Amino acid sequence: MLFESGLSRAALMLQLLDVLSQSNTRKTLSSPSFNIVETSVEANKINRVFDYIFNNFKEDISLQDVASIIPMSTAAFCRFFKLKTNRTLVEFIKEIRVSHAAKLLMEGNYNVTETCYKSGYNNISNFNKHFKEVKGLSPRDFIKQYKITA
Repeated sequence: MLFESGLSRAALMLQLLDVLSQSNTRKTLSSPSFNIVETSVEANKINRVFDYIFNNFKEDISLQDVASIIPMSTAAFCRFFKLKTNRTLVEFIKEIRVSHAAKLLMEGNYNVTETCYKSGYNNISNFNKHFKEVKGLSPRDFIKQYKITA
């Protein structure tokens, strides 16, 4: 699917969904304690936060900046965000950045160092540490594994 476009890509996506729907094995992606947003007011708040993070994850994001979007105090925001996502803001941003980095690495247009900086990290050692925490592999091992399975 990565190398197709247009209708061919859509057809492959439908084939994938068909295979998944017929599978007898499944894996739950969200934790059992995942807390669904109960009200439209809460949904609006968390969606504004998500939009801000997704649009700015390549930049430095401060807790104060994100809390001011809703607006809430930083302490109240931390409780609200943890309650709604079951993770801290720092953990969430880390997952977003690492997921973006994994996508860039799979596309093969950038090396690990370039990917590091294009994913919002300022140094390679911090990037490698976070990537391994989230993906269970170093970025280089991730690329090797992807090339084997692709």
